[in-house]
Amino acid sequence: MEPLTPYPLVPSATDRERLARVLGSGAVDVRRSRHTLSYHLGLVFGAREAAAPDPPAPLHPRRLGPFRRALLWLVERASTIVAEIERAWERPRLEALPLPADLREDLIIGRSRDAELVLSHPTVSRSHARLHHNGESWVIRDLGSRNGTTVNGLRVVGEAILRPGDIVSLGDATYRLLAPPH
Repeated sequence: MEPLTPYPLVPSATDRERLARVLGSGAVDVRRSRHTLSYHLGLVFGAREAAAPDPPAPLHPRRLGPFRRALLWLVERASTIVAEIERAWERPRLEALPLPADLREDLIIGRSRDAELVLSHPTVSRSHARLHHNGESWVIRDLGSRNGTTVNGLRVVGEAILRPGDIVSLGDATYRLLAPPH
């Protein structure tokens, strides 16, 4: 009969917290990038064995020459820019919807052909919302639609003031508002 395979040991919470403190203090002293620190913390908190990974040997910025310090700074900045570009690339692209130039006009937004602004999206009600200008700004009111209206992720209850750049969702149809054309 073969011996049973032991279950892998999981490091204690104390061991994990101790190692996280060591890694975190190294990030301050060494100027470790957020991505490297995040990766190492993932190793610590995702470890399934008793022996937690050893933190990498710290760099000592005081011992680096000015050229190396400048090069490390440049690489850190470049990696930050690359991460920001990747996040921007993953964001959904939104259709633009300009606010009306005519301030006197109330607009009904919906799927109905009788609406002033027709949106043919299946989650938009026939008379979904009303857009009007109150003398100072544009205001949207949901007309009891089944799928609701949101402005910048917040559900419209009553009325909501609109500004260029706001994200408006009518059901699942989402638009970024633009300033009125001149």
